[in-house]
Amino acid sequence: MNALFRGVRQFFEAVAALLFGAIVVVFASNIVARFAFNRPILWADEVLIYLMIWCTFLSIAFVVREREHVAFDLVYERFPPGGRRVVLIVGALLTAVIFAAASPAMLDYIRFLWRERTSILDVRLDIAYSVFGVFIVMLIASRLLMAFRLMGRDWTTTLDDIEGRDPVTEHTPSEPRS
Repeated sequence: MNALFRGVRQFFEAVAALLFGAIVVVFASNIVARFAFNRPILWADEVLIYLMIWCTFLSIAFVVREREHVAFDLVYERFPPGGRRVVLIVGALLTAVIFAAASPAMLDYIRFLWRERTSILDVRLDIAYSVFGVFIVMLIASRLLMAFRLMGRDWTTTLDDIEGRDPVTEHTPSEPRS
């Protein structure tokens, strides 16, 4: 199972890198066209917006690890490992439930966008924003998987993985250094 997750993550790392590369190429091309030739690329800004949206949401859904997300953990770090486990389980389940409850309306709105099109390239907005639906599904699945793993026997390894700790070389703030 871990090999499958690693493979999916590596695939989307490559996709995100390609999207980011496309952002750089389009952005640089537009700068050159605008300032060197006084002829900006009309579609560049629109393409950049959607490349950035897709790059961001695919990266968040598939590439960025839990420990790499921005978190306010001043209180969380004060808990012992068992308490941090409970906080993570409750937070993961609450997030999954809230997004699962809201997802029908969010997905319905994405489907509703088929009526609208982008201003320059005339792309349907439901296609342009469909990545948000993928993000919602992956967020729910990842939160449920995290809660499930934290409820298992090997929860300390899962907690170390989530927190980015190497259990051999690091210690928690409540444990004395050896």
